[in-house]
Order: sequence, then C-alpha cells, then structure tokens
Amino acid sequence: MEPDIPLDVVFYDPKSIAISSMDVLTEVVDKSVSDLQTSMVSMHKAVNATSQIQRSRHRKARSKNRRKPNFGLGDYVFVAVAQKKSSQKLFAILRGPFRIVDLMNGYVFKVENIITNKTLDVHADRLQLYCDNKLNVNEEIKTQFAFDNAKFEIEKLHEAGINEHTAELQFFVKWKGFSNMENSWEPASVIAQDAPAAIRNFLQRFPDHRLASAIRSLL
Repeated sequence: MEPDIPLDVVFYDPKSIAISSMDVLTEVVDKSVSDLQTSMVSMHKAVNATSQIQRSRHRKARSKNRRKPNFGLGDYVFVAVAQKKSSQKLFAILRGPFRIVDLMNGYVFKVENIITNKTLDVHADRLQLYCDNKLNVNEEIKTQFAFDNAKFEIEKLHEAGINEHTAELQFFVKWKGFSNMENSWEPASVIAQDAPAAIRNFLQRFPDHRLASAIRSLL
C-alpha cells in the first residue's frame, strides 16, 4: 500500500476520491484466505525452528564451562535451605552437615540428616562441601546440627492483621522462650505451614475476629 500523506487530512476533497467496485467470486476469496493461512503457518514454523536453535545454542554456551560437582558418596555437605522472612524475598541459609548417600544424576544428590536419617534430594547448586567421608561425626557435631536446624516455637498468636505494604494476611507472634519485646509480625501463609494448631487456637479465642473468614481459609 502507498504511504499516507498527513496533509491529505487538511486538504481533503471528497470529489477527488473515486470509488469503484468489482465482483469477487467466493472461490477466489476462499483460495486467498487458504493461501494466507498456509503462508502464516510456514512463517511461524520457520520462526519457531530458529528460536529453538538459538535457545539450544544459549544452553550449550552456558553449560560449556560448567564443571560437574565434585562430591562423592559419604561426603558431608551443607545444604542451602530457602527461607522467607516477613515479606522479603527468599534467601538461602546453609544447614548441615548432611551426608551424601546416593547420586541421583549428574547434578542431583540424595543427602541424609545425620540425626533423624531422613533423606532428601538436593541439586548440586544448593550444596557446599563441609568435609570428606573421613569426618568423625561425634556428639558435639550432632548437637551443633540440632541447634542450627532448630525452629522457633510459637507460644501464642496475639493478633491478626493486613500488611499495609504487601496486603498479606499476617499474625503478631509471641515466641516461646523470648520476651514480649521480641514479638514479631509474620506472614500467615508461613504460620499455616509451620503451626496450623496455633491458628486453630487463635480462632477459638477470637471466633468473631474481623479477619476470621480469611484466617479459616488457610486451614
């Protein structure tokens, strides 16, 4: 199509426009539409194939200099555990040591809790070498492991509210073993996962709370 001329809007003369018409057979329209659809499909296939090739090249380029994890069976490692504090982003805390008991594939390992013997699968990017398999796991190490992995225990949920910045439901928590000065607001979604009994206790104490329906939806 010819490009538009902006001045045509200013110097518009209806008499200068010639309108004509012509008959177009239905078969011609159908063929034109079919040809257009075929052309579009071919174009998208070509674009998709090119995109797949580029993505493959990028993956290979990223993995070119990547070294395989140098962990062996029996080695002791730290595990980066994802944590979420209040409304902040996720961050990782190293916990351990755990013992590697199996190799799932080139980058995933099965690690064992040295106290409970429970296992979990962890990607190598979340592991950090603590010691080789010659480590002497004594009671002191187990005590330290238990202390590092201990969770704070909720004594009572004092209040519920809405975070004015994130619009998230939250609870004002009294922590067992800590003073009232250290009470804190925590996301309700986290409390629901870690201590649903505390939420049920809160509802028993405040059945007519203004946020009762939202709180019940967590259970």
